Amino acid sequence: MKILICLLIYMSVSGSAFFLGYLLLDFLTHEMLPASFRYFLLKLGGLFFLVPFPLVKSLVQSWLFHCENGILKTDEYYFFDIDHSIKLIDEGFIFPQLPDSQKVLIGLWTGIMLLIILSQAYRFYLFRRNLRKYLLPLDNCEDLLNSIKADMNITKKVSMYYCGAEISPFTCGVKSPVIILTSLVADDSKELILRHELQHIKSHDLIYRMAALFIVLIHCFNPLSYLFLKELKEVQEMNCDEKLTVTFSNNERMKYGKAIIAVSARTGAFSAPVLYFSGNSKSFLIKRIRKISVPGRIRKLQMALATIVLCLFATVPVFAYSPEIIDLRNFSSDIQNGIEEVTWMEFEFDSSSDTGSAITIPEDENFFSDCNQYFLLEDGTVILLPDRNIQLFSGCKHSFKTGVLKKHISSGKSCTVNQYRGEICTKCNYIKNKTLVNSVYSPVCPHKK
Repeated sequence: MKILICLLIYMSVSGSAFFLGYLLLDFLTHEMLPASFRYFLLKLGGLFFLVPFPLVKSLVQSWLFHCENGILKTDEYYFFDIDHSIKLIDEGFIFPQLPDSQKVLIGLWTGIMLLIILSQAYRFYLFRRNLRKYLLPLDNCEDLLNSIKADMNITKKVSMYYCGAEISPFTCGVKSPVIILTSLVADDSKELILRHELQHIKSHDLIYRMAALFIVLIHCFNPLSYLFLKELKEVQEMNCDEKLTVTFSNNERMKYGKAIIAVSARTGAFSAPVLYFSGNSKSFLIKRIRKISVPGRIRKLQMALATIVLCLFATVPVFAYSPEIIDLRNFSSDIQNGIEEVTWMEFEFDSSSDTGSAITIPEDENFFSDCNQYFLLEDGTVILLPDRNIQLFSGCKHSFKTGVLKKHISSGKSCTVNQYRGEICTKCNYIKNKTLVNSVYSPVCPHKK
């Protein structure tokens, strides 16, 4: 749970750092950045909110380079907090298991998110169902629509209808987009409005807006996520204006601006998950008209530098995130295979291997000079075992006793001694209920002389 919460916070901080840098850049340039460049930056900033770059960085770093995160070291021992750490073994990563209580909390959070998403989808469904009652086909505009689509290189099928309500014309739908022209659309501005709405479709604006809504759902605790959504909505409209008016003369820009003002002045307050041609926000209307009359300009080199700087801002939290990852790839396969059943591990560290002095080992481990595994009963009796696994003998009248199985694994000059709790039959030496409880690694094997 700690890993998930920290990851979410670092993702939120990373996206916020990028977005704050974007706002600062927009302020310093007096909002003269091209809308297309601002839209690109917002898409890039959305990735830092949505993609777990901090976790990806940590996983790649630990895979390529040995890491010792999650290890508490004293002069003689290593302590591994296995239960709350990410384990790296030869087959890949193992993430910590969540207790049932934490699974319930995550389930509630996910359920609330799904409930909000479903409510929005149902709201959109009701909107479209009610809207169909007032829609009329626009067959006389089909040729105009196809002509504009061909001019803008749009091959997707787009439907068009008329609605008599006094609301702004809008576009809705992703798979099968629909353009709704309303009673506020004048004949002389019909082509301009169609081009604007088709630009929304060409730019896939509704998909990016849905992604921004998802950012708000995930980072609902972050006020900047709401500001990010608001900024994205405004920049999407200005981007369409910019794409449409890039080749316009001053008179054509004036005509287009008047069409926006005319719709905004008469449109009613109406909320729906669609892309409106013009809303009734006075402050945004002024900003939008100003951008149409004086489009922003910036050199490509300046755009590249600005993008790099903003990415550097966002990567500071990415590199600051350091979850507890324990690299177990140098350990034996027995340890790696049984690691999911272990909550913590303790490894003895003996500095005598560096000084050349003799390493102290438990007295019973002297039996490793004659074998590679033995069973130590609770009364101190030692049962030597062959290297192979002993199979269950059905004809044996078993008599099991509890104790510790010790297994010696050589690796060059070093060795590892694994200790298992279990039960052994004192007649046929069959071992059952074996559980790994401890593992001791020695850089220089003290057992084999």
